[in-house]
Amino acid sequence: MQFRVSRIVVSLMLALVLAAPAAMAQDKNPNASEDKTAKVSDEAKRLEALAMAAQLAEYGRANQSAVALLTAAQIMKNTPVTEATKAKTTEGEGKGDAKGKGELDTPEKLLAEAKTLAKGNAKLIEVIEQEMKQGSTRQVVNGPIRILENVKAGYSDIYKEFVFKGNERAGVLVIGDGDADIDLFVYDQNGNLIGKDIDRTSRCLVEWSPRWQGPFTIKIRNLGNVSSNYLMYIP
Repeated sequence: MQFRVSRIVVSLMLALVLAAPAAMAQDKNPNASEDKTAKVSDEAKRLEALAMAAQLAEYGRANQSAVALLTAAQIMKNTPVTEATKAKTTEGEGKGDAKGKGELDTPEKLLAEAKTLAKGNAKLIEVIEQEMKQGSTRQVVNGPIRILENVKAGYSDIYKEFVFKGNERAGVLVIGDGDADIDLFVYDQNGNLIGKDIDRTSRCLVEWSPRWQGPFTIKIRNLGNVSSNYLMYIP
Protein backbone atom coordinates (compact mmCIF):
# COMPACT_ATOMS: atom_id res chain seq x y z
CA MET A 1 0.00 0.00 0.00
CA GLN A 2 2.82 2.37 0.93
CA PHE A 3 4.50 1.68 -2.42
CA ARG A 4 1.31 2.47 -4.31
CA VAL A 5 0.77 5.72 -2.40
CA SER A 6 4.36 6.78 -3.10
CA ARG A 7 3.88 6.16 -6.80
CA ILE A 8 0.78 8.33 -6.78
CA VAL A 9 2.60 11.15 -4.98
CA VAL A 10 5.52 11.01 -7.40
CA SER A 11 3.15 11.03 -10.37
CA LEU A 12 1.33 14.08 -9.02
CA MET A 13 4.57 15.96 -8.39
CA LEU A 14 5.81 15.16 -11.88
CA ALA A 15 2.55 16.38 -13.40
CA LEU A 16 2.82 19.66 -11.49
CA VAL A 17 6.40 20.22 -12.64
CA LEU A 18 5.52 19.56 -16.27
CA ALA A 19 2.45 21.75 -16.08
CA ALA A 20 4.28 24.76 -14.61
CA PRO A 21 5.80 26.08 -17.87
CA ALA A 22 2.48 25.60 -19.67
CA ALA A 23 0.65 27.50 -16.95
CA MET A 24 3.10 30.38 -17.28
CA ALA A 25 2.70 30.36 -21.05
CA GLN A 26 -1.06 30.67 -20.58
CA ASP A 27 -0.60 33.68 -18.29
CA LYS A 28 -1.70 36.58 -20.48
CA ASN A 29 -0.31 39.24 -18.16
CA PRO A 30 2.85 41.03 -19.31
CA ASN A 31 5.98 38.99 -18.71
CA ALA A 32 7.69 41.73 -16.76
CA SER A 33 8.20 42.10 -13.03
CA GLU A 34 8.40 45.15 -10.79
CA ASP A 35 10.75 43.23 -8.51
CA LYS A 36 13.91 45.29 -8.02
CA THR A 37 15.87 42.31 -6.69
CA ALA A 38 16.18 40.49 -10.02
CA LYS A 39 19.65 39.13 -10.73
CA VAL A 40 21.90 41.34 -12.85
CA SER A 41 24.29 39.21 -14.89
CA ASP A 42 27.75 40.30 -15.99
CA GLU A 43 26.42 40.53 -19.54
CA ALA A 44 23.65 42.90 -18.41
CA LYS A 45 26.21 45.07 -16.60
CA ARG A 46 28.30 45.27 -19.75
CA LEU A 47 25.21 46.21 -21.74
CA GLU A 48 24.70 49.15 -19.38
CA ALA A 49 28.35 50.13 -19.81
CA LEU A 50 27.90 50.24 -23.58
CA ALA A 51 24.74 52.32 -23.16
CA MET A 52 26.74 54.74 -21.00
CA ALA A 53 29.43 54.94 -23.68
CA ALA A 54 26.80 55.87 -26.27
CA GLN A 55 25.44 58.58 -23.98
CA LEU A 56 28.93 59.96 -23.39
CA ALA A 57 29.55 60.07 -27.14
CA GLU A 58 26.36 62.08 -27.63
CA TYR A 59 27.26 64.39 -24.77
CA GLY A 60 30.80 64.84 -26.04
CA ARG A 61 29.65 65.92 -29.49
CA ALA A 62 26.90 68.18 -28.18
CA ASN A 63 29.21 69.90 -25.69
CA GLN A 64 32.52 69.70 -27.58
CA SER A 65 33.99 67.59 -24.78
CA ALA A 66 37.12 65.68 -25.73
CA VAL A 67 37.19 64.02 -22.30
CA ALA A 68 33.69 62.57 -22.76
CA LEU A 69 34.61 61.16 -26.18
CA LEU A 70 37.84 59.72 -24.79
CA THR A 71 35.96 58.03 -21.95
CA ALA A 72 33.35 56.63 -24.35
CA ALA A 73 36.12 55.17 -26.52
CA GLN A 74 37.81 53.55 -23.52
CA ILE A 75 34.55 51.92 -22.40
CA MET A 76 33.89 50.56 -25.89
CA LYS A 77 37.43 49.21 -26.22
CA ASN A 78 37.35 47.42 -22.91
CA THR A 79 33.82 45.98 -22.91
CA PRO A 80 33.72 42.45 -24.36
CA VAL A 81 31.01 41.53 -26.86
CA THR A 82 30.12 38.41 -28.83
CA GLU A 83 29.43 38.89 -32.54
CA ALA A 84 26.22 37.20 -33.69
CA THR A 85 23.56 37.11 -36.39
CA LYS A 86 19.80 36.67 -36.14
CA ALA A 87 17.12 36.15 -38.76
CA LYS A 88 14.69 39.04 -39.11
CA THR A 89 11.57 40.04 -40.99
CA THR A 90 10.60 43.53 -42.16
CA GLU A 91 7.37 45.47 -42.33
CA GLY A 92 6.38 48.95 -43.45
CA GLU A 93 5.57 51.03 -46.50
CA GLY A 94 9.07 52.37 -47.03
CA LYS A 95 10.41 55.74 -48.12
CA GLY A 96 12.74 54.64 -50.89
CA ASP A 97 16.21 53.16 -50.77
CA ALA A 98 18.19 56.34 -50.05
CA LYS A 99 21.35 55.68 -48.08
CA GLY A 100 22.71 57.99 -45.42
CA LYS A 101 26.28 59.07 -44.81
CA GLY A 102 26.46 58.32 -41.10
CA GLU A 103 28.99 55.92 -39.62
CA LEU A 104 28.66 53.75 -36.57
CA ASP A 105 30.84 54.77 -33.66
CA THR A 106 34.05 52.87 -33.05
CA PRO A 107 36.77 53.54 -30.48
CA GLU A 108 39.05 54.73 -33.29
CA LYS A 109 36.46 57.18 -34.58
CA LEU A 110 35.75 58.58 -31.12
CA LEU A 111 39.44 58.99 -30.34
CA ALA A 112 40.01 60.85 -33.61
CA GLU A 113 37.16 63.23 -32.77
CA ALA A 114 38.48 63.66 -29.23
CA LYS A 115 41.92 64.59 -30.54
CA THR A 116 40.44 67.26 -32.79
CA LEU A 117 38.46 68.77 -29.92
CA ALA A 118 41.51 68.68 -27.64
CA LYS A 119 43.45 71.03 -29.92
CA GLY A 120 45.62 73.31 -27.80
CA ASN A 121 45.62 70.96 -24.79
CA ALA A 122 48.96 69.19 -25.13
CA LYS A 123 48.52 66.95 -22.08
CA LEU A 124 45.09 65.73 -23.16
CA ILE A 125 46.31 65.11 -26.70
CA GLU A 126 49.14 63.02 -25.27
CA VAL A 127 46.65 60.90 -23.32
CA ILE A 128 44.48 60.44 -26.40
CA GLU A 129 47.43 59.47 -28.60
CA GLN A 130 48.57 56.97 -26.00
CA GLU A 131 45.09 55.46 -25.98
CA MET A 132 45.22 55.23 -29.77
CA LYS A 133 48.36 53.12 -29.52
CA GLN A 134 47.03 50.79 -26.86
CA GLY A 135 45.08 47.70 -27.73
CA SER A 136 41.95 46.49 -26.04
CA THR A 137 42.16 45.25 -22.45
CA ARG A 138 39.10 43.03 -22.91
CA GLN A 139 39.34 39.75 -21.08
CA VAL A 140 38.19 36.49 -22.64
CA VAL A 141 34.78 36.46 -21.00
CA ASN A 142 31.22 36.37 -22.21
CA GLY A 143 29.76 39.69 -23.18
CA PRO A 144 26.44 40.78 -24.63
CA ILE A 145 25.86 39.63 -28.17
CA ARG A 146 26.23 42.27 -30.88
CA ILE A 147 24.30 42.17 -34.15
CA LEU A 148 25.15 44.51 -37.03
CA GLU A 149 22.18 45.25 -39.29
CA ASN A 150 20.53 47.88 -41.50
CA VAL A 151 16.93 49.10 -41.47
CA LYS A 152 15.53 50.93 -44.48
CA ALA A 153 13.69 54.24 -44.21
CA GLY A 154 10.06 53.75 -43.23
CA TYR A 155 10.54 50.09 -42.37
CA SER A 156 10.77 48.08 -39.17
CA ASP A 157 13.09 45.16 -38.51
CA ILE A 158 11.45 42.44 -36.41
CA TYR A 159 13.34 39.78 -34.46
CA LYS A 160 11.36 36.95 -32.86
CA GLU A 161 12.11 34.24 -30.33
CA PHE A 162 14.73 36.03 -28.26
CA VAL A 163 14.56 34.02 -25.02
CA PHE A 164 15.31 35.79 -21.74
CA LYS A 165 15.59 34.17 -18.31
CA GLY A 166 13.05 34.71 -15.58
CA ASN A 167 13.94 36.87 -12.56
CA GLU A 168 17.03 38.21 -14.32
CA ARG A 169 17.65 41.63 -15.82
CA ALA A 170 16.96 41.67 -19.56
CA GLY A 171 17.72 44.45 -21.99
CA VAL A 172 18.00 45.56 -25.59
CA LEU A 173 20.35 48.33 -26.67
CA VAL A 174 20.24 49.72 -30.21
CA ILE A 175 22.76 52.26 -31.48
CA GLY A 176 22.24 53.68 -34.95
CA ASP A 177 24.65 55.57 -37.18
CA GLY A 178 22.96 58.91 -36.49
CA ASP A 179 21.28 59.31 -39.88
CA ALA A 180 17.74 58.51 -38.72
CA ASP A 181 15.41 58.55 -35.75
CA ILE A 182 15.28 54.95 -34.49
CA ASP A 183 12.53 53.63 -32.21
CA LEU A 184 12.61 50.38 -30.23
CA PHE A 185 9.73 48.18 -29.03
CA VAL A 186 9.82 44.92 -27.03
CA TYR A 187 6.86 42.51 -26.84
CA ASP A 188 6.37 39.30 -24.87
CA GLN A 189 5.07 36.00 -26.26
CA ASN A 190 1.45 37.12 -25.81
CA GLY A 191 1.93 40.36 -27.72
CA ASN A 192 2.06 42.57 -24.62
CA LEU A 193 4.20 45.68 -25.05
CA ILE A 194 6.93 45.34 -22.42
CA GLY A 195 8.81 48.54 -23.12
CA LYS A 196 9.65 51.12 -25.75
CA ASP A 197 12.12 53.90 -26.46
CA ILE A 198 10.68 56.44 -28.88
CA ASP A 199 12.80 59.53 -28.32
CA ARG A 200 14.14 61.48 -31.30
CA THR A 201 17.59 59.92 -31.38
CA SER A 202 19.28 56.93 -32.98
CA ARG A 203 20.05 55.36 -29.58
CA CYS A 204 17.46 53.21 -27.80
CA LEU A 205 17.48 51.18 -24.59
CA VAL A 206 14.76 49.02 -23.04
CA GLU A 207 15.39 47.09 -19.80
CA TRP A 208 13.05 44.86 -17.80
CA SER A 209 12.95 41.73 -15.63
CA PRO A 210 10.87 38.81 -17.01
CA ARG A 211 8.69 36.98 -14.49
CA TRP A 212 9.43 33.69 -16.23
CA GLN A 213 11.74 32.46 -18.96
CA GLY A 214 10.14 33.04 -22.32
CA PRO A 215 10.48 34.38 -25.87
CA PHE A 216 10.28 38.07 -26.75
CA THR A 217 9.92 39.99 -29.99
CA ILE A 218 12.09 43.02 -30.75
CA LYS A 219 10.97 45.67 -33.23
CA ILE A 220 13.33 48.37 -34.53
CA ARG A 221 11.63 51.14 -36.53
CA ASN A 222 13.32 53.69 -38.80
CA LEU A 223 11.38 56.98 -38.84
CA GLY A 224 13.96 58.75 -40.99
CA ASN A 225 14.18 59.38 -44.72
CA VAL A 226 17.32 57.31 -45.30
CA SER A 227 18.41 53.82 -44.31
CA SER A 228 20.37 53.38 -41.10
CA ASN A 229 22.99 50.91 -39.97
CA TYR A 230 22.70 49.90 -36.35
CA LEU A 231 24.23 47.72 -33.68
CA MET A 232 21.90 45.74 -31.42
CA TYR A 233 23.20 44.45 -28.09
CA ILE A 234 21.50 41.69 -26.07
CA PRO A 235 22.84 40.41 -22.69
